[in-house]
This record gives sequence, structure tokens and C-alpha cells, in this order.
Amino acid sequence: MKMADGATRLGWNVQVATPNGFIVTIDPTDRRDDSNLAEGPVQQVVDRCGVTPQRLLADGAAMTQDDIVGLLQNAPELAVYSPPLTQRQDVTAETLRKRVWKRQNEPAPVRDWRTRMASGAAKLVYRRHKLTEHAHAKMKNRGFGRMLVNGLATVRCICLLHALAHNLLNAHRLRLAAAV
Repeated sequence: MKMADGATRLGWNVQVATPNGFIVTIDPTDRRDDSNLAEGPVQQVVDRCGVTPQRLLADGAAMTQDDIVGLLQNAPELAVYSPPLTQRQDVTAETLRKRVWKRQNEPAPVRDWRTRMASGAAKLVYRRHKLTEHAHAKMKNRGFGRMLVNGLATVRCICLLHALAHNLLNAHRLRLAAAV
């Protein structure tokens, strides 16, 4: 996997689903690209909890138009919140014309997603995405940064142990806060 510093090393891309700060799914993969990975955690939430999530908050680079259409075909009640990728403004008139044409011919779920993400309410909802990033940061502070094992099965075990530790510490913190 190509790393941020430009080097190529073994690495794992870990997808995490966190409602209210608790980790309900954690799924490692060796793919560097996040696209087409959102459907797996959503299906795991459905399988484990028996309920389809009401909304999905994902990084902008993680969601493609095909991902949005595929997710909404399987779960029409799911609202996807993912910021659209920024596009250059200093382009030719022909490029702008092609963008407008593409937008007019987008599938309805993608048009609905663009309309949703243009609203101020969607930006407020998307701010909750930082809770997942907090889970990543807290696990990384507990040694989740480098995997000292090989193989997807053993990496998945390490991920599950970190998720369990995170959830137990989070529950303990909430119990202490409720007792006060």
C-alpha cells in the first residue's frame, strides 16, 4: 500500500461504523482506495443490529456516484452524507458545459444527495462525522497505529480487540458521568 509519505509498505485500511461513539462494525482491508467499501459496513450493521441505519456519514473520497446509487437501491431509507469533491473553477467553457450535461443526466439518488449536501442542515449533520474520527484517534493512542501481525484474519482479530476495548472504555466513561 502506498503511504502518505510516498513509501510503499504493508498496510491496512480499516472501515469503522460508530453510532453515538460506540463501534458496531470494524472491517480491515488491504485496499488503499475507500471507494466501494461503504456497502460492507452498512450490511454488517443490518446483520448485527437488525436495523438499517438512517444515515451514513462518509469521507468525500469514499463515496462515488455508483456507491450512492448502490446503497440506496439496497436501503432506500438510508440518507448518505458525504461532501462532494471540489471541482476546479478555472476551466474552459466546454468543460463547464460537460459538467452541466453530466449533472442533468445523473441518477435521481445522486441528484437528491447533491441537493441534500448543499443545504446547511446537511453540513450540521455531517459534523457528527468527527465522532468516528475520534474513535480512530482514541484507538491509535492505544497502539492501533501499526499492525505487528500478518494476514487479514489476524488483523481483523486485532481490530475487534481494539473495538471492544474502545467500547468498554466508552461505556465506563458514560457510567461514571451518569453516577455524578
